[in-house]
Amino acid sequence: MKRSHFKGKFTPKNPQKYQGNDKQIIYRSSWERLFMVYCDKKAEIWNWSSEEIKIPYMFEDKNRTYYPDFWVDMMDKNGRRVQKIIEIKPHYQRGGDKPDREVNEKFGQKLDYLTEMRDWFKANKPKRSILVGDLNIAPLPQDVWDHKKMLKIVSHTQVEVKHFNDVMAAGDWIDVTRQDIPEGLLYSWWSYRAKDWDAADKGRRLDHVWATSDISASAHSSRVLRDARGWEKPSDHAPVFATFDL
Repeated sequence: MKRSHFKGKFTPKNPQKYQGNDKQIIYRSSWERLFMVYCDKKAEIWNWSSEEIKIPYMFEDKNRTYYPDFWVDMMDKNGRRVQKIIEIKPHYQRGGDKPDREVNEKFGQKLDYLTEMRDWFKANKPKRSILVGDLNIAPLPQDVWDHKKMLKIVSHTQVEVKHFNDVMAAGDWIDVTRQDIPEGLLYSWWSYRAKDWDAADKGRRLDHVWATSDISASAHSSRVLRDARGWEKPSDHAPVFATFDL
């Protein structure tokens, strides 16, 4: 479930083709950058833009705006002029945020992986151990920006949380972060898609520090370095810390 993070500003060699502010073209992945290079160089693409088009829509009785990744004005293989809206998404997002094995292959693989973790910990009880990482699950209501809205979104569904808790129980793991910070909203991830991630603050606590119960009492000073999310070319995950006196 590890993801790479690649963000920066793209400078086109053919700015006349770009429909928008060619000084503020931002890519959020290496794939987006490659596609920008393709649009900039390809003769068949006459005009293009990235996140310049606004598509208004209503969701939960609120006016919202969607910014597609790319718009292209081009000649197709039959010599016809066509315009397309294109989304660039990594493989793990192909099923979107749908918690359904049938339409989201990665969701099924995620549940299977958690089941394998549970079974392994049942057979091999860890002792004096620490587990850390992006587990891509926000287990508690206060680990997401809106519990009710997130219940059907990948990372906070009931089936994921059950698998998550089963893994913890199998290995006698303690959630060190929540042991130290039991109350209040707490996030370690904010989407790149938010225009102002800090103001929107629609985060999730996806990154975890666990310790087996035989050493969990030695943990303290847990914290999330939220400011790191605002650094230049940041990850969408912020570092999570804990100190152990062993």
